[in-house]
Amino acid sequence: MISLLLREDSGENLNELGQWWTTFQFAESKQRAEMIDAIAKPGNHNRRRRPRGKSPENNS
Repeated sequence: MISLLLREDSGENLNELGQWWTTFQFAESKQRAEMIDAIAKPGNHNRRRRPRGKSPENNS
C-alpha cells in the first residue's frame, strides 16, 4: 500500500487507489463491505481478459 501512495505522490494517476486502500484498511466491517460493493457492481469492470491461447499439444 505504501508503494501505491508513493506512486500517487510522484504524480502517477492511479485513480486514488492508494487513498481507497488506506480508508479500507482502517474501516469497520460494514464500511468495508460497502466499499467492496461499490466497486463490484456491474459496469465497473473496464478490463477484459485476453482469450487464452491454445496450449501446444504434446506430440511425444
